Amino acid sequence: MAYFGVKIFFVISGYLITGILVKEISASGTVDLRRFYWRRIWLLMPAFYVYLFVLFAMTLLGLLPLRGRDFASSALYIMNYYPGGGPWSVGHFWSLAVEEQFYFVWPVSIFFFGIAQSRKALYWIILAAPLPRIKNRLRDDVSDSL
Repeated sequence: MAYFGVKIFFVISGYLITGILVKEISASGTVDLRRFYWRRIWLLMPAFYVYLFVLFAMTLLGLLPLRGRDFASSALYIMNYYPGGGPWSVGHFWSLAVEEQFYFVWPVSIFFFGIAQSRKALYWIILAAPLPRIKNRLRDDVSDSL
């Protein structure tokens, strides 16, 4: 159920960010990427990096068994590509990684291609996204029947 809640959060977050970007384009004719990313940095980064620093200190004290790649994948917002999801103390960063990757790509897309073109691209991505999963499912079904 928690995983479903995170998906709902992603949808709401994407909707709100898109609304902010559309409102900014309506008011000024463009997206101020520098201002957008500066707000993102000051909203999330302080608490995120304080938490990561505390985890690092706990690791140095021998209280947590974290490795360098655990910290790197967390700090670089790529935890969602971490095999197995990572240790419990940083594993939840997968959702933050997905969110930050969206925030990196979506405003840049709107800035360079505009709302209409970005929307068309998004529709194609939404349609194509299930294809690798379907392909893997079909491959697994075939290999199970052999």
